[in-house]
Amino acid sequence: MKPLLISFVVALVLIGAAECISDEIKAKLMEIQKECMSESGITDVVIRQALQGDELTAEMQVNAKSHAFCFAKKLGIMNDDGTFNTEAFMLHHWSLRELTNACIS
Repeated sequence: MKPLLISFVVALVLIGAAECISDEIKAKLMEIQKECMSESGITDVVIRQALQGDELTAEMQVNAKSHAFCFAKKLGIMNDDGTFNTEAFMLHHWSLRELTNACIS
């Protein structure tokens, strides 16, 4: 479960830093978001509820986990078998650090 949480956080950071990334990357992230929302059955409302820490029903939790797994797989930081792709995560980690620094300055 921890790898899914980490991947979900990475995805949220990328989306949250939208003003600091190129239009091409924004478009790709939004494409992934839409694909994963369709595959997982999650809605914008449930995503907002999860981010706010609201209690989710069992079905909402399944959809949220499925969405996070889908997003992580499409980013390449999670393998199809559910194992964490450490090498890809480290590549994203450094990109996230640079992105964070660019957003701050």
